[in-house]
Amino acid sequence: MRSEDLAQFRGRLVQMRTRLTSTVKGIGEAISEDIAAPGNLSVAPTHAADTDAGDLDENLALAENAAQLLSDVDAALDRIAQGSFGQCQRCERPIARERLTALPHTPYCIQCAQAVESEIEPTDQAWRGLDDD
Repeated sequence: MRSEDLAQFRGRLVQMRTRLTSTVKGIGEAISEDIAAPGNLSVAPTHAADTDAGDLDENLALAENAAQLLSDVDAALDRIAQGSFGQCQRCERPIARERLTALPHTPYCIQCAQAVESEIEPTDQAWRGLDDD
């Protein structure tokens, strides 16, 4: 990959990292606010079970997703530093530029990403087997 392309992808990844860091921090603050709900007249800390579980669960899920994406972005920046950015981490073939433009943090070409997803995601038939007891 050309050095100009690498610089462009690095710039986009650094911007993503900055936004994600801010997002994770903001979600962390929202979680703290969910736990220490206003209207709690006691000086005792609020127990997590006393808060609105829906908001807390949603914020926890958002935090987990943002943290995973941040980890993926950091890994992509590491691949740039190591000289392996743009190379699929599974099959070692080049990742299409179009895919990197859409997902600069991706470690996989489209074929390997689909294979990895199918290995992770259970199929409907696998779940049906659990209900047959």
